[in-house]
Amino acid sequence: MPRSSGTDFIEVVAAVFQQADKVLVCRKRAGLPNAGLWEFPGGKRNPDESYEAALAREIEEELHVQIDAAQLSEGSLGHHIHNAGSVTIELHCFMVSQWRGEFALTDHDQIKWCGVEELQLVELSAADVPFVDRIEAYFHAG
Repeated sequence: MPRSSGTDFIEVVAAVFQQADKVLVCRKRAGLPNAGLWEFPGGKRNPDESYEAALAREIEEELHVQIDAAQLSEGSLGHHIHNAGSVTIELHCFMVSQWRGEFALTDHDQIKWCGVEELQLVELSAADVPFVDRIEAYFHAG
């Protein structure tokens, strides 16, 4: 990806947890970037990781649940480039329908399950917004 001078570039992964006809959104806690905004949980990919392995690691760190990286490629929602001032974010998003453990929050202060139609009403972080239409299409295709 071409980068303009002075712009940092990061690759980020996110999970859209699915339970029946609802998806999980998490609100960033105070003191962190995007505090108060809802997001699909995830984080930065290390250079030596696959997107799937990065997501499994980030989800365990942030939510204390385990997901199977090998099952993620089938639920890929693709990626999106988001320009956030001095940072360009390439966000890769995956549907997750199976996990082990109970959610415990570290970077978030609240989680909630939303119907697909409710996602339009949630104050999502700007990088996550383009995935709402893809999530709707995913549910309508299934």
